[in-house]
Amino acid sequence: MHAEHKILGEFLSEVRVDLDLIVYKILPEMVAEKVLSENLYEATTNAWKDLQDRFDEVSKRLAEIKYDELRGAGLSGLQLNFKIEAVNFSRKKFLENLGENRHRRRFLRSLLKAIDSILGSLSVIMPLVEPITEFKEAIDSILP
Repeated sequence: MHAEHKILGEFLSEVRVDLDLIVYKILPEMVAEKVLSENLYEATTNAWKDLQDRFDEVSKRLAEIKYDELRGAGLSGLQLNFKIEAVNFSRKKFLENLGENRHRRRFLRSLLKAIDSILGSLSVIMPLVEPITEFKEAIDSILP
C-alpha cells in the first residue's frame, strides 16, 4: 500500500466528520432560523445515516486501487498534496468561523468545494464513492 492510500483514507475519515458536523450542528441551526424546513432536515439526517455503511465500504476497498489509477486521477504525489492542503486550509477557516454565522456559510462552501476536488476524482476510479459525492453536493445545494 502506498502513502496515497493512507492519505486518502484519512481524508475520507475527515470528510465523514465534516459532514457529520454539518448535518448535526449547522443544519439544525438553519432549521431554527427557518432557513431550512424540518422535513428537509429529517430527510437529510435519514440519508446521512443511510450513507454510513458506504464510508466503511469505501475505506476497506481503497487499498485495492492501483497506484497508477490514483496517479491518473491526480490523486498522487504533488497533486494529491496540493488538494489535501487546500482541504485542510478550507477546513481550518471553516472551523475558525464556526460560531460566526455571517462568514461561516462562505467558508463552509469553500470547504465543500475543496472536498469535491478529491471526491470527484476518487469517484471516477471508484464508483462506490459516488453516493458520498452526491450527498455532499446535495448539502451544498440546500445551503442558502
